[in-house]
Amino acid sequence: MIESVEIKKIASYDEHGITLNNLKSINYIYGANGSGKTSISKVLRKPENYSDSRINWKGGVSIQTLVYNKEFIDENFYQDENVKGIFTLGEESQEKREQINLKKKEIDDLSQGNINLEASLKLKKEELDSIESQFEEKCWILKQQYDSDFKPGFKGVRNSKTEFKEKFLQEINNPDILLTREQIVETAQTVFSNSLEKVNLFNSFDVNALSVLEKDLIFEKVIVGKDNIQIANVINKLKISDWVKAGHVHLKSSEGICPFCQQKIPEDLPKQLEDYFDESYNTQINQVESLSKSYKSQYSLISSFVTDILNGNSSYLKLDSIDQQKKLLESKIQTNLILIDKKTSEPSSIVKIKSIAEEISLINIEIDIGNAAIKKHNSLIDNITEEKRKLISQIWRFIVETGKDNHSEYLGNKENVSKAISGISSRIADSKAKIDALSEEIRNIESQITSITPTITVMNRILNSFGFENFRFDVAEEAGQYKIIRPSGESAKDTLSEGEKTFITFLYFYHLLSGSVEKDSITVDRIIVFDDPVSSLDSNILFIVSNLIRSVIEQVRSTSLVKQVFILTHNIYFHKEVTFNKNRAGSDRLTDETFWLLRKKEQKSSIEICEKNPIKTSYELLWHELQKAIDEQSNTLQNIMRRIIENYFKILARVGDDELINKFEPDEKILCRSLFSWVNDGSHIINEDLFVQYSPELNEKYLEVFKKIFKLTDQEGHYNMMMSGIH
Repeated sequence: MIESVEIKKIASYDEHGITLNNLKSINYIYGANGSGKTSISKVLRKPENYSDSRINWKGGVSIQTLVYNKEFIDENFYQDENVKGIFTLGEESQEKREQINLKKKEIDDLSQGNINLEASLKLKKEELDSIESQFEEKCWILKQQYDSDFKPGFKGVRNSKTEFKEKFLQEINNPDILLTREQIVETAQTVFSNSLEKVNLFNSFDVNALSVLEKDLIFEKVIVGKDNIQIANVINKLKISDWVKAGHVHLKSSEGICPFCQQKIPEDLPKQLEDYFDESYNTQINQVESLSKSYKSQYSLISSFVTDILNGNSSYLKLDSIDQQKKLLESKIQTNLILIDKKTSEPSSIVKIKSIAEEISLINIEIDIGNAAIKKHNSLIDNITEEKRKLISQIWRFIVETGKDNHSEYLGNKENVSKAISGISSRIADSKAKIDALSEEIRNIESQITSITPTITVMNRILNSFGFENFRFDVAEEAGQYKIIRPSGESAKDTLSEGEKTFITFLYFYHLLSGSVEKDSITVDRIIVFDDPVSSLDSNILFIVSNLIRSVIEQVRSTSLVKQVFILTHNIYFHKEVTFNKNRAGSDRLTDETFWLLRKKEQKSSIEICEKNPIKTSYELLWHELQKAIDEQSNTLQNIMRRIIENYFKILARVGDDELINKFEPDEKILCRSLFSWVNDGSHIINEDLFVQYSPELNEKYLEVFKKIFKLTDQEGHYNMMMSGIH
């Protein structure tokens, strides 16, 4: 059964089109000529021809759709001389008919089961979609959390939740090493920098030369004069070697007078002092002075070296640590300089030089660490493309690791639902296979007992019963075909009147509903569409067709091949006839019905669903006004009767006054003609100054004539229906 229909981009339907939702077994669509009814029937007949429109089937199972419209008439009655025969099951094969019915019942049960399974499958697929959506959202949260840090690594998937999730799943088995967020950010600053340049390495300071100076034993040696000199005993005893050395310098320019006590010095004193401060002494003194210069030079180099490093403000070095070592260096250097100056001025003193090798070594270690980072940086530049790829992989390794709990939950939920989907799908497939097998068995049985002859007999009987005696159906010479012939045997197909064509094509279609033009498709389920089956009230066709369609509607409500019916019309009287149901309360719709109003405005069609039968026509209201006028003895009675006669007979059936008058016996014709004169006078003359009083007796007479008009034209049923409907 069809659940909904979408009609778009065809005739007066634009790209938005219309949608008929929640369709029932019986669906009435009313619309004026040109409002778009035929377009709907075309889509229902061959949806594959209209790619922009769509039919949604209950349970996803399509059913054969038979459509009565102009295309059906053209294809079956205007192309060839003969028409295809309608195969039906022979009545004599009761046993095989029962077999078919049992198999169809089994197919119906399987189909209903499939509908339930399809509903369950839909729910499971929706659940799976929800699982995918939830996991997708959790992946997107990760993206938002790390987007500012890992933006280059997310290139290509930053603007799509679905693509980000798919990338996550692609990277789930990423074998790269797992870095911390900080490590990734640090590397990314280099790898994804827009201005990468190589950086020069730092030279370390060679501390060996300084260590040799610091360890020289001369600093801890007492430097004094020659001890085997007479004066040496006094100098050494008083430990005034450094004082004497300083005085010895002044003695040379004192002219024999002591520069301190101003006494005449002994003649041999200069000689003794020269001997005391011999060449060995002077050599040691020179050594101390040389060491002092070298040490100060090294200190200067160290100071400049460390200062340059700090001033370079390199991001690859721990400058705080180096600055701390520099301060320790400066402290030791100042101490050592004092000690060295002391040794220089007081050679006999013993000084212990503090080593600065440890501070220099620590600075060199920081330099080595910085150089390692610089080498890595330079290597990145040399291999930037590969490094970018590597870092992006490491970013996704980090993301996958961070989201692994979400992924595990997602896999578990997905596996459970996917198993359920697979199980349901398998059951549906098995059921469909059984349906196909049963359908094939039915076709085999049908092929054994089908015939086109019974349909001819039934159609000819109906034609005779409704007074169509000038033509009939007969078996054509071509196998499986009919021909339409006159009583003389001549072909009648090209000489049929419009009324005859209308009825015969509908009759053919009506019997096609319970048969098929194919021998093996007689008992397949079907949906029926009637597109404006009547266009006028010529003779009794409208009421005959209405009655036959109502029988199809009753088939839908019982167990039959017809599962759903659509009735499209612009004829309000046909609509009223075909929607008549004794169980209907007023104009309320029944539970298995839908009512639709199709309209066209500014070359655009639209539709609306109605809770009640929307066609309570002005014609129907006239009958209500008629009863009211009768009850109230209103002087509007004439106008109401005129409008009813004009609408029902003159306008729709094109039956004139004379034709209606001639239906009466001679003695009643005068009364009938009088009625028409009376209603015309009452309808069209405006009595301004003349007051006319119509008696109840006159009203009664003309009401009797009014009723008899319907009786004599075989429309008494319509009269009774309309009058009963207003009580």
